[in-house]
Amino acid sequence: MKNRLKLHKRISLGLALSVLLASLPVPVHAAAGYNQLHSSSLDLNNQMTMHQGTYYNTANSSKTSENYLVYKPGSAITPFVSSGNDVYGAAGISRIYEIEEGAGRNIVAASNGDYFTMATGVSLGVLVKDGLVRTGEHSSHESIGFKRNGTAVIGRMGLAVRVYNGRTGGGFNGTGFNKMLTKDNGVMLYTGDFGPTNEVSIPAHNVMIRIVSGTAAPGGTVEGIVLGSADSLGKTALFEDEMLLSIALNTPYTSALNILKEMKAEDKITVEFSVSPGWEDVHQALGAERRLITNGVVSTFQDATRAPRTAFGLRSDGSCVLYTVDGRQSGYSMGLTYAELAARLKELGCVDAVNLDGGDSTMMFATLPGYEDRSQVNRHSGSSLRRCGNYILFENNATPKKTVSHLHLYPHDLLILAGSTVDLDVRATDANYYYVAPPSTGVSFSLDSKNLGTVSNAGRFTAGSKAMTGSITAKSGSASGRTQVSVVSAPDSVALFLKETGAEAPKQLSVPAGEATAFTAKAVYNMIELIADSEAFTWTVDSPIGSVDQNGVFTASTTASGTGTLTVKAGEKSASIELKVVTEGRALETFEQPDALIFDPGKHGDLTAVLTSDPAFVHNGYRSLSLSYSYDVRAVEPEDEGSEEGEEDGTGNGGASDRSLSLPMRVAFTGKNPTMLAAWVYGNGRNEVLQVDVRAGGETKTLAMSGLKTAGWTLAHVQLPAGVTHLEGLSILPVSQSRGSGTIYIDQIMAGFGHYLDETPPAIEARVEDSFLTGTIADDLDSDLDASSISVTYDGQAIAFTYDKSAKKLSASLPQGDGYEHRILVRATDKSGNIGRLGLFHPTESPDADFVREAVFSDMKASHWSTAYAEYLYRHDIITGRLSGKNRVYDPDNTMTRQEFAAVIIRWLGVDADEYSGQKLSFADGSKIQSWAVDSVKAAVALGYMAGKADSGSNKVYFDPAGPISRQEVMTVIGRIQEKGYAGATLDFKDAKDVASWALPYASALVGQGVISGYNGRLDPKGNVTRAQIAKIIAELN
Repeated sequence: MKNRLKLHKRISLGLALSVLLASLPVPVHAAAGYNQLHSSSLDLNNQMTMHQGTYYNTANSSKTSENYLVYKPGSAITPFVSSGNDVYGAAGISRIYEIEEGAGRNIVAASNGDYFTMATGVSLGVLVKDGLVRTGEHSSHESIGFKRNGTAVIGRMGLAVRVYNGRTGGGFNGTGFNKMLTKDNGVMLYTGDFGPTNEVSIPAHNVMIRIVSGTAAPGGTVEGIVLGSADSLGKTALFEDEMLLSIALNTPYTSALNILKEMKAEDKITVEFSVSPGWEDVHQALGAERRLITNGVVSTFQDATRAPRTAFGLRSDGSCVLYTVDGRQSGYSMGLTYAELAARLKELGCVDAVNLDGGDSTMMFATLPGYEDRSQVNRHSGSSLRRCGNYILFENNATPKKTVSHLHLYPHDLLILAGSTVDLDVRATDANYYYVAPPSTGVSFSLDSKNLGTVSNAGRFTAGSKAMTGSITAKSGSASGRTQVSVVSAPDSVALFLKETGAEAPKQLSVPAGEATAFTAKAVYNMIELIADSEAFTWTVDSPIGSVDQNGVFTASTTASGTGTLTVKAGEKSASIELKVVTEGRALETFEQPDALIFDPGKHGDLTAVLTSDPAFVHNGYRSLSLSYSYDVRAVEPEDEGSEEGEEDGTGNGGASDRSLSLPMRVAFTGKNPTMLAAWVYGNGRNEVLQVDVRAGGETKTLAMSGLKTAGWTLAHVQLPAGVTHLEGLSILPVSQSRGSGTIYIDQIMAGFGHYLDETPPAIEARVEDSFLTGTIADDLDSDLDASSISVTYDGQAIAFTYDKSAKKLSASLPQGDGYEHRILVRATDKSGNIGRLGLFHPTESPDADFVREAVFSDMKASHWSTAYAEYLYRHDIITGRLSGKNRVYDPDNTMTRQEFAAVIIRWLGVDADEYSGQKLSFADGSKIQSWAVDSVKAAVALGYMAGKADSGSNKVYFDPAGPISRQEVMTVIGRIQEKGYAGATLDFKDAKDVASWALPYASALVGQGVISGYNGRLDPKGNVTRAQIAKIIAELN
């Protein structure tokens, strides 16, 4: 039968979890600090048992996992060795199985063997296969030999290859055999077992010999006749029934070279393969790197490295132990030292033991009873299985009987969490443990205790609720099989995992609204994972952000957002994860692009839609939608005397219905459908209702979105029906049986996928070190905030930056310093138009060693709180000060006049005031505006930033250019200039009530940005602003 490589995960798990439980770990080779956590055994056949065990090593606080075979010699199951087709070249385990099964062998188990040269695959030690020596013995290593009946021996094989020339009497006593030829290793004898060529890469002298009689058996003799000789510069071909003697031309053994050169055609050559007594009948053999145990005495070792190991040992009763231990795998197995390995083998009853190749070479495979395919029973430490130079294998020589004699239940040992379910797999073998198809019917199952759980007729076992051990038996006719069960009700720990990836769940996880995320849980007892299914755990969520079912599937809410904790529990142990429901928003209309609107501005029945840029009615950006409407839905009087059909009702519209109050829109939802719609609505104090028209299920549905009673901004929202495909428009629902009119404003229409209401700007943190800006920008709702939504300016000029979206990290290289202060501004805007900003003053050093900083204003001390701001603005041509004699002064404590402020604002914005020189000013005191300020005033008025003051006693309007400007007026001007979307702050100043209503939103926004701050708990909104204060405010804005 063919054994194809197949890693049976269920079987491996069952083996790994098979445990002989005790209340406390069982000490093993305690001198080394090991405690047994679990162990299991499985009879592969009548001569071989596979054992697996996991231990805790107190010396390095880690686990160790072992897998070993115990073999009893006999004729049915026998060991053999293999290097593949040739001695030269390593072969993978799959290739070994392919070759040996192709030769008719029924492989039961296999492991890696002796050390080999990685570059060539040639074994370091001897290799005897099927009674023939394939390569020579290492000069100092011992060997493992197997006789035909499976009996093993360990020791020095004493292989000596002697070559004798009958004609000359010359020859060699220590001839190398099927190894790589070098300059220094003398004469090498090759046969076709080595490979197609001798793989020699140096100039050599070769003698070709035809085999006449004999074999290269241990203790055997081969007779041959020289065919000829020749020098070569490289490889020489090898042939079946021939031998080749090779020696390097530059060898230091010149006498040996001369002996070879003396050989002539037809010379009779004798080759003897002598071995030590007791090794003549060895049928299979391979080398071993070092002794671990000799006659029951453990060797001493200097190397204390822990690693994966493979070893072989003999017991006093003649049975053998082929042992592997995994290593270099944190949390699973770290391996053993040589001393620990020897101690473990002695504990297993070995009186003699040797070490084989380990590390990434360590591997073990077995064909489990009832399976046709082999399984890897250990876990290799490398990224893939290593190609090795040689292997130890076991074959089944018995004749297949083809009828069911044995049943086998898998997993064959169950360590299972109470309440969990597992499907038992029934397998079958014949009397000689060959695979046969299991019975399709007539298999019965029974438990040795009803408290163990339940088992169905189909073999589905459900563990009971109490901790206990027992067994399950399967029977069909005279064939039966049993599996051991240990039910654990109180695990030591519980862990959460993501089902899709199998990775352990992080401490926090963002979950898209409306989407399902599947979790799994694992329970651990004695550091071993239990068989457990999701329904055996208790699953809970502590908030309305979603729900979780008993299979561990969490479904995020579409009507709630925020964070909550999902907890899974078994016994008294639990694991939790903080879940954040991530709602996704998409801007449907921001009103910022007049050429790309989703509606047509203008009149629509009795509703007029236009864009407005009046900052008092803009919530985000620079524009919003103004909706003006009028209606009369009073009942039309019944037709009576004097009335005529079609008579107007006095409104000019013949009795308008609510259909005339609709604004058609064009939005098709592609991809996933939104679950809600939101917009900022500025109400007018009336009782009408703003509605949205959407298409869902093939029909138009009108949904109430917001009442208009609130005179001011409200973030309105409405839940959308399932399957919504289009936004068809907005409409006004009139007050029944009444007439009315009004204007409302709408800004930032958003589609939400989940509960998406965003009033919070991105959070920005940043710092500067060594002319390098680093920071973080994060948004709780807009998790996909990217670089396109971010800007970084240096003194008002954009600079390059990088933003790692996944890590939320910002970085930028700053220009070289010049000894002066500079202003850095980081700004981020989310999908909802909320703006976050962070400004930093950045003092720099000049690269010029002779640099001397010069004061700008003679009336400002360097220590004055506003000096740095004033000098910064002067260097950027935003303020100029005035000349007093030869000195420039700023007059920081003077009140700033209105015309001075107009000039500062226009310069700060970079507006060319000359372009507004042709504008006419209608102020009664326009002639009093200074010539240096008049164009700036014209620009500020034309742009809508500043206005005049009406004279209550006349119809005249004054600009009052030389008059002071109050702090709230300054805040209002700046607020009109700024893009809307900055988060406002609660004004908790003692004099907050003194802020005028027209200045309130601007004051809130600037305080929120940190541009305006109070003093001694007061904002002083009506107080006049000083030139020093203006310097700080404008510098903070840059």
